[in-house]
Amino acid sequence: MVAAIVASLAMHGFAYFLAQELPQPRVSAPIVFLTQLFAVPEAPKPKPAAALRRTPPATPVEPPAEPARGVSLSQLVSLAPAIANGAISVPNAAPATAFASPLPLPAAIPNLPARAEIAYRLTSNVVDGTASLSWRREANRYEAVTTIRADNFFADFLVGTIRQASRGEVTRHGLRPDDFSLTRGSGEPETAEFLRDTNELKTRSRGDTRSEPLAEPLQDTQSFLFQMAVDADRFLSADTRMDVMVTNARKIYRYQFHRVGEETLVLKSGPVATWHLVSESANAEDVYEVWLAPSLHFLPVKLKFHLGKYPMEQTATSISVE
Repeated sequence: MVAAIVASLAMHGFAYFLAQELPQPRVSAPIVFLTQLFAVPEAPKPKPAAALRRTPPATPVEPPAEPARGVSLSQLVSLAPAIANGAISVPNAAPATAFASPLPLPAAIPNLPARAEIAYRLTSNVVDGTASLSWRREANRYEAVTTIRADNFFADFLVGTIRQASRGEVTRHGLRPDDFSLTRGSGEPETAEFLRDTNELKTRSRGDTRSEPLAEPLQDTQSFLFQMAVDADRFLSADTRMDVMVTNARKIYRYQFHRVGEETLVLKSGPVATWHLVSESANAEDVYEVWLAPSLHFLPVKLKFHLGKYPMEQTATSISVE
């Protein structure tokens, strides 16, 4: 009889805390915004291709709509006969690609692999579960997806899988999310759209749609983990504190991370050296901890956080990186 009561409490407890929104860390000090973190890069100049000699056209050559930098429109018009006669070569334009953004992926960002799959063991003082993190990068586009599922059959039946997905662009300064979604079980997805053309953050949660000014740099609950990998050099000094703004489609949270030390975690695959980062708070429920692995592109191999009043620990059990 007692065992049945305990099992029932655990089942309903897990359903409760998974339905909770992520805690909002309390930061009393004003946040310093990194206004240059996501500056839009200039489009690169096309690489000249082999010169082609053209025969004189039947009709006069019209000047290009957009003259080259440093050459006036009148100069281009005066050069039109020489171009037509082949005295001046004209390079071929590079073909456009369907998915690449204007700037190729900079070599200065080594901490973003093409693909990564991490499986986690999720533990709490109520019920255990599993989690997975999937990362994909193609040219300058990315997708990051996390799923969380309880081990208990009835808890899974009542709550289902929690799925978070982030998609956006990879720039020389890191990640720029375009859209984010969070789905709890079979419920309606909660979404966030980063509308930079109109400088808006449009969110939809619990049937309510809101728009507010887009504060840059803003990440979501998936992209910020990879943004910390991009900014890993800033944690070389233990005195450095990095402000992070994160949305989960309901609210905007503020974290302030710093490195508290280096630790070696013993995973199933063997020992892994990590950097231990912490966002501290006077309230234990607002503390967020991340262990990044320098040998694995600074991917998060361990996380500690709270869902409501319940502490959660997420530790990697397998890691695959390409």
